Amino acid sequence: MVPTTRRAVLRTVGAGALTTLAGCSVFDSPADPDPLRIGSIGIRNHHDEAHEVRVEVVADGERRYTGRTDIEAAEGN
Repeated sequence: MVPTTRRAVLRTVGAGALTTLAGCSVFDSPADPDPLRIGSIGIRNHHDEAHEVRVEVVADGERRYTGRTDIEAAEGN
């Protein structure tokens, strides 16, 4: 198995973190029937240990969303 660098882990986890935002609407309001979607990405953990992913979305200098999730270890590693 090729050693994994911290940068590779962060790239994999960071790229996947936005999936947690899929379908979430941090800009919607009850008066807005068509909420704005800010995007989505997928998270895959290819490591034999779990990782915590934290996401912060900032727009116009204002924090619009913060969240965290745990990604389980890959099976079979």
